[in-house]
Amino acid sequence: MTEIEELLSLDCKNINKFTLEGLIKTAKVVKVYDGDTITVIFKHKDEYNKWNCRIYGIDTPEIRTKNPEEKKAAILARDFLKDLILEKIVQIECLGFDKYGRLLTNVFYDDKNVMKTMIENKFGKLYFGGTKESF
Repeated sequence: MTEIEELLSLDCKNINKFTLEGLIKTAKVVKVYDGDTITVIFKHKDEYNKWNCRIYGIDTPEIRTKNPEEKKAAILARDFLKDLILEKIVQIECLGFDKYGRLLTNVFYDDKNVMKTMIENKFGKLYFGGTKESF
């Protein structure tokens, strides 16, 4: 059977949706976009892949904003997170994907929850979906 024939014969009710939910991975942080968005590399099924990740449970100021005060706060949050985890090895707990296709993760560095560290240092607010508070 060719790949096309096999695809045509499939019933989508019997096909699982791809997920990483529930996996805990050792990862390297290769980019920090802002205070709640990072890029990591980790091995999955014997292959290294790069993932854009949203740190679960926190909202930080936006880098792309016309509000100069928010942008200033966003840069401070990003730089704090860079100093904390960029080019470091972290543990990530995969929770699924957000509406933008980013992997939702709990991130741990030195056995500390990165989200909690950011909140404790006043770089963001708790956020679990829904309407965001302004900064």
